[in-house]
Amino acid sequence: MEENNQNPDLTAIKVKQPRRILHCSDGIYEEYSDEDEPVNKENLQNISFARKIGHQLIYGLDYVGEAIANFLNITTPKYAYEINQFKKMEEERLKEEQELKDNTWQIDSETAVITVVPAQQNEDNNKY
Repeated sequence: MEENNQNPDLTAIKVKQPRRILHCSDGIYEEYSDEDEPVNKENLQNISFARKIGHQLIYGLDYVGEAIANFLNITTPKYAYEINQFKKMEEERLKEEQELKDNTWQIDSETAVITVVPAQQNEDNNKY
């Protein structure tokens, strides 16, 4: 008996081949190309329009947020006043240390009194 390889009841089906196969720990993902699908220009225009509106919306919300922050006066750092106070105290401490370095000590042995003579007066006494 002779077999006929071409059966009229069978139809040919084209199987889409994956462009890339990704092997992950979750399983295998197949990536197919979009070359077969036609590009719709109206859809691309809608995406462009949506992107433009999204950017303007984010810009507007950022502006409104800044205005509210300025109105509520919450633009300064949380502990700025403590940092400023520390800097002021540090400057005062350095100023006192510098004054102590510049001053000279005079001891009166008869009365046991110690006096601090500022450097400016000490220089005036040395002139004469």
